Amino acid sequence: MFKQQGSFRLIGLITDFGSRGQHYVGAMKAVIKSIDKHISVIDINNNISPFSITEASFIIYYAVRDLPENSIILCVVDPGVGTERKILAVETENNILVIGPDNGIFSLLCVKYKIRRIFEITNKDLYYKSGKAISSTFHGKDIMAPVAAHIAAGCEIGLVGKSIRINDLIIDNKIGHAEVIDSNLIGAVILYQDEFGNLVTNIEEKDIEDCLSRYKNITLEGSNNSIRVVEKFSDLDKDEIGLLKGSSELMELTMKNKSAAHELGLDPSSKIQLKFH
Repeated sequence: MFKQQGSFRLIGLITDFGSRGQHYVGAMKAVIKSIDKHISVIDINNNISPFSITEASFIIYYAVRDLPENSIILCVVDPGVGTERKILAVETENNILVIGPDNGIFSLLCVKYKIRRIFEITNKDLYYKSGKAISSTFHGKDIMAPVAAHIAAGCEIGLVGKSIRINDLIIDNKIGHAEVIDSNLIGAVILYQDEFGNLVTNIEEKDIEDCLSRYKNITLEGSNNSIRVVEKFSDLDKDEIGLLKGSSELMELTMKNKSAAHELGLDPSSKIQLKFH
């Protein structure tokens, strides 16, 4: 019934299951392979901090940049699992399909990329046929994974459910954009902390170009920490805090061979203000 000539052949997983939840990851992969064993499945990041919508939003944005066209991202960071929250399939204009709960994880995606179409997943014929009832605690396995697999196997995206508008999504605009509070004050959110303690912000280089042209100094508001804009980690002196454009094209707070997160006491979802003077 659902077989067509499919173009989506790669599924990438993003979850907050962590090292002790790899059996959940394995279960989703098993469901995908049971529908079509030829589908390629990769792990993008299964170590999102538990329940962190902000981190999930960033990793989706980061993955979309480098995945080949006609890939599917399956994101299971779903603290509202079992409730009436929607499950969506969001397709970008560069032919990446993102499947996940409508809880804010699409915030950065919908701000940074052009969206072609969005569907609410409601077609139960595409859910997992295990002979058991759909779990109220694991929609990633019973709904999202099989739907992703059916699409990768050739099912037309429009068959998953009704089309909805981007305005119907839960979007956290504070994640998507840095805020110009004053002519010399930029408000931002920490989106992600990597293993080295670098802190990815939602500031783009263009957001601070005007301030950098008019002011020489930057401080982190509410602290005595001075910040210097650099191009690479090695430009920094010991114990100096830097601001540089990372591989995500977003600005990061960083230190040389040291954790900026630990030094500044910040983590994902923290709100900051950069003062230029």
